[in-house]
Amino acid sequence: MSLETIYYISQIIAVLAVLASLIFVGIQIRQNTEQAKDANRLARAQMHQQIADGFTEAMSLSLQIEDQTVESVFLNGITDQVGAAELQKFSALMLGLWKHLENVFYQHKEGFVADEYWQSTCNYMMLLLGREGSQQWCDKRKSVFAREFTQFVDQLETPSSFEELNLKADESIHEAHV
Repeated sequence: MSLETIYYISQIIAVLAVLASLIFVGIQIRQNTEQAKDANRLARAQMHQQIADGFTEAMSLSLQIEDQTVESVFLNGITDQVGAAELQKFSALMLGLWKHLENVFYQHKEGFVADEYWQSTCNYMMLLLGREGSQQWCDKRKSVFAREFTQFVDQLETPSSFEELNLKADESIHEAHV
């Protein structure tokens, strides 16, 4: 083997080594980028959850100052038996609740919420929408929620029974993944 042949072989090996290192660097950059995106999505989800939790907690505390409890305002409101004095309190409570549900929707979409938990959340939304007061509240305040979330909520159907509720929730979960 001549010196020139050895030189060409070493050059080929060097080029292959450079290509291999570039491929490795590219893979590393892609993985780091995905990790950074995941961390960013998680941080945004946690921030939205903290805002929703803080709002709900503040409203719950303000509701408990008076004689009525959060439970009575909520139950009167969803059954459309809320009085004029309770309406603002009910609306604030519902806003905190539905903002939380909207946050869970987006966390599930990003892969941070398990399907089983998402199914129970869908069931809860359908139960809420099956109550006249809750349905009326949602219909009047769609503009305070993201369009994608309101479109999802609009496609949820109100069940006539708990058995039907489970079937409809399964369908909703499937459609959310599509």
